[in-house]
Amino acid sequence: MNSSKNILSVTLFDHTKNTDILIDSECRKACRALIVNNGRMLLTYLAQRDQLLTPGGGIDPYERWTECIERECREELGISVLPVQPIALVREYYDGYLRFANLYAVCELIEVGFDPVHTNEEISLALESVSIPLDQTIGFLAGTCPHMAGFEMLPPYILRAIANSPVREAYALADFQGVAFEHITRHFHLNDNVRVSLEFIDSSHACRYIEESC
Repeated sequence: MNSSKNILSVTLFDHTKNTDILIDSECRKACRALIVNNGRMLLTYLAQRDQLLTPGGGIDPYERWTECIERECREELGISVLPVQPIALVREYYDGYLRFANLYAVCELIEVGFDPVHTNEEISLALESVSIPLDQTIGFLAGTCPHMAGFEMLPPYILRAIANSPVREAYALADFQGVAFEHITRHFHLNDNVRVSLEFIDSSHACRYIEESC
């Protein structure tokens, strides 16, 4: 595994000025896998939200980022993967609060056929495995309009994060796919209150950051 290179750092700022009942400094840190098999990217799809996501989820206390990705891929997709290279760190701010940080890493598919272990939330959202031609992935993301499921009761900032998830995923994929950032901008029509900042940072710093407690 090579973690001694610079990776893309994306910061998304959403200042829609909605009043949030939950005002605190909570930040959810997560790790996500970029897995390509036979020219197709493996993704999860939450049917109740019309939401496409790279497989992954929240990192547990004292868990390494590699362990988080391995566990989440086994639970969500029933597959075994080898994390190879961190490639992007995406942080999301809502009304000045850092709410989400996702570390994305390229992974090799090692083995399939395990039984997924879905949470009650994933079951209720009808999580399923999908694969999309790699060169069409960003277009598919741009074609979705993820939304809160009818039975969910969520804070406003989470609703905005769900709506913003396609652009977050697309920026994380851009450098991996060799897609110009201007191409992402053309595909997504961001709210006037949303802006995106891009830079490159040391990958070892990003890994340490995601493993630290919030």
